[in-house]
Amino acid sequence: MSSAAHFAVSSAAHFAVSSAAPFAMSPPPVGGQGQPDAGADADLATALGWAGELDDAERGPAVLEALAHWLTARCAEFDAAAALDSDLASSAGTWLVLSRAVAERVADGRSLEVLTRARRIADRLGHPDRAAAVYYDLAQGLVLAGRLDEALEVVESGLAQHDSWIYRPLLQLVEVQVARLQGRWEDGIAATDRLISGDSLYDERTLQNDSATAQQREIGVLHRRVRGMALGQRARLELELGRVDRAAAIAWEQLSLARSAQDPQLELDAQVALASCDFLGQDYQATLRAVDEIVASGLAQEGHAEVRWLRGMALGSIELQQADAEPRGAVLLEQALASGQLDQVAELDAEWMLAEIALGAGDAATARRWLDLARTRLAGWGQDRSRLGTRELRLLADEAELSCREGADEARLREIAAELEVGLETLLDSWSRVGVDAGGVGFLETEDRRALLGELVRVHARLDGERGLATAFEQVLRAQAMGSLARRGETAAGDLGQVRADLLGPGEGLLVYVVTEPTVHLLAIDAERIEHFELIGGGRLNPRCLALGADLQRRLPPGASPMAQGERLQGLTEASRSLGADLLPQAAWELVREWKAATVVGAEVLQGLQVEALGTPDGRLLGEALAVVVTPSLPLALEDARLRRSRSAAEEPREGAIDFALLAYLSPTDAVLELHPGLARVELDANRLLPLLAPYGEDACALLLDPPPTLDDLTRALDRAAVVQVLAHGVQDPFRERGSGLVLFGEGDELGLVWSEDLQQLPKQPRGLVLLTSCGTSVGPRRTGDDEPANLAGALLARGASGVLTTGSKLEYSLAQDLALEVHRHLAQGTSAAEALRAARATLGAGDRLRAFELAQVQLLGSPRSPLEGRPSRSPDPSWWLLVVTPAALLAAAVALALRRRTLGARTGADTGARA
Repeated sequence: MSSAAHFAVSSAAHFAVSSAAPFAMSPPPVGGQGQPDAGADADLATALGWAGELDDAERGPAVLEALAHWLTARCAEFDAAAALDSDLASSAGTWLVLSRAVAERVADGRSLEVLTRARRIADRLGHPDRAAAVYYDLAQGLVLAGRLDEALEVVESGLAQHDSWIYRPLLQLVEVQVARLQGRWEDGIAATDRLISGDSLYDERTLQNDSATAQQREIGVLHRRVRGMALGQRARLELELGRVDRAAAIAWEQLSLARSAQDPQLELDAQVALASCDFLGQDYQATLRAVDEIVASGLAQEGHAEVRWLRGMALGSIELQQADAEPRGAVLLEQALASGQLDQVAELDAEWMLAEIALGAGDAATARRWLDLARTRLAGWGQDRSRLGTRELRLLADEAELSCREGADEARLREIAAELEVGLETLLDSWSRVGVDAGGVGFLETEDRRALLGELVRVHARLDGERGLATAFEQVLRAQAMGSLARRGETAAGDLGQVRADLLGPGEGLLVYVVTEPTVHLLAIDAERIEHFELIGGGRLNPRCLALGADLQRRLPPGASPMAQGERLQGLTEASRSLGADLLPQAAWELVREWKAATVVGAEVLQGLQVEALGTPDGRLLGEALAVVVTPSLPLALEDARLRRSRSAAEEPREGAIDFALLAYLSPTDAVLELHPGLARVELDANRLLPLLAPYGEDACALLLDPPPTLDDLTRALDRAAVVQVLAHGVQDPFRERGSGLVLFGEGDELGLVWSEDLQQLPKQPRGLVLLTSCGTSVGPRRTGDDEPANLAGALLARGASGVLTTGSKLEYSLAQDLALEVHRHLAQGTSAAEALRAARATLGAGDRLRAFELAQVQLLGSPRSPLEGRPSRSPDPSWWLLVVTPAALLAAAVALALRRRTLGARTGADTGARA
């Protein structure tokens, strides 16, 4: 039982005695009377005397035994009584209090026997508070014994039969607790909401009302704590559903209530919940810092069971990520378990983590011992296996991994596969009924679900080879179809045949990473084969990916010496090759090297590092060796291909359609520079911009340069051009959820900045390829497993762009220009977007390997298709034209003429400043 639950029990007992029992427990009579004798027919006064010695170190056990026997005899008399007179009723009320005192001290089984008899007395007496107190104790005892269905029956009966202001909210809290343990999280949330918002609890006004009685104030204090405990349960229910952000918000509310009430126990409960949010968010260092703050604040000592539990869970997770980490987690967890002070869920957590630590250390026997203990505990709860929570999923995944390591036979593996499939099926069904989160929470965001999916891949691969892998891959598709965008659009999952037919051309393949902390599973798929590779765990890859990503972001100072450049290149090359060998091992490379293009799914394994920067065995970067496109979701890619096919077949020539539109603006206003002082004003050279348009031919493209382009211009360009390039400054706003933006002019927000939410307002329709040659356009919070990147690139994909060329790094103007020139040259020839980017990288990075690493940070998200493929005939619309006109001193007449040929209309001198 948690410390908070212990408080609820002791507080409830205090109020029951003070308000319902008109007696005080006196010491036993002197002179030899009142000695405990199991067979003695003690009177009530003697029994009360015994109760005063229950906690005596020497006499307590014998007193407890005598009192238990005496209460058994009294209950039998009570049951046999035909009618209740006032004396018997008064005595029976005292028996109830004595029964509760005994039940707190005897072993679980006898405690439940005592309370079950007391329940019969309580029902017959009919006193609401006395009866509800017994019901509460009995329900809590049944929960502790794992008899959850019986506990729920007691709660429901107590609420229906005994309307007690004191105990009604406590019984409702047990109802929430049972729902959580049984995996009925939505039921638990609903019950918590009823408890918090209903009329069961005294509100704060009771405590502030001068006319309130002392008893009302005492009940009000209890109810305030119950409200706080209910918030704690609600936070934990959100954690069970993987909604860490919601859980943290509720835990902060609980913490605020605890501090306003100056309630240290409730504050500890809230702080533990917040630390648990850090843990489930996989920020284990933050978890350790939170534990340190709890100890430093004096809320708990270092030896406190929950402190040891939290510290052990975090350290154990770090050990799983870092092979050289000091093995301290298991010791702390075993100490916390031995204390007997953890609640049941925390004990289950500890047993699961101990099994994981042993698995990570290769100790199968120890892992089996802890795993069996945890699964036995879970089975004892009678939990509906169709409702699997965070811990239950991890236990199921660990059982699959351990069974594979132990060499389980085929029959056992098929049992496990069936259990995994049932678990995934019911999880998908449950998730489909959870509202789509505006924050973009995806089904595969949490490690537990990814672990279950990874074990499905492993077990199917061992059982049925390629046929099993095809089944596992289709389960991956179903999981991806539970992403935010796919759910909003009710997108079908698809199957292997559809993926091969619609997304893979000749010489093209698919790399699918299923990322779990202990193991990363790679599926390599092409038109004929599907192969499975087990890689090292995501937990051990993460620090290396983050380190290389950070190193790529750094730039040498101007004029750096050849030695400094050489050292930097050597460090980048070694880190890139090492990661490449782990994420695309030689066996996989033998298959992949035959491809000319690859679509990558599950790139979040790289923690923001571009997959194109991985080294290959032949010395090239992956982005030079293959035409790479990263897609957040294969179901969305299938749906995009279907929509484009149907639109291409039915569409008439579009009025105003063009091949290419370039929006260029690098002269931010003073107001923008004040907020973003790192930006520089760049006077764009029209002579250098013209070659970007040249590959597309006359009347096929448009340029927006002066007057500066606006959000409205960008919207129209996205609607009409097959290829849109934005050459503008990128900015970041850390106070926005989707913090990447573009500096355009005159529209968007009041400064002319365009943010992701501005693009999200566009209607969804098939659009072309967008080149965001701007800094940091793919920067945003990582949403592992979701299909909507939280940045500008993600917003454009969500509104129908076939692909977005983007980067999370700084992009120098000269590099952006050189890269765009090469990309446009290939695109205009009908080359796919992915191949155009690969060819540009190979050309520009051939003689400068440091530049090759910079180019690898530019990535294509979305579809690998050619943006001009199937392009309908153009019918220029003279009402929509875009023209470059800058002061005459800057442009020769020949340049102006060349530009005019590339517009969709013409202006007279009188309307030069106008815009259609």
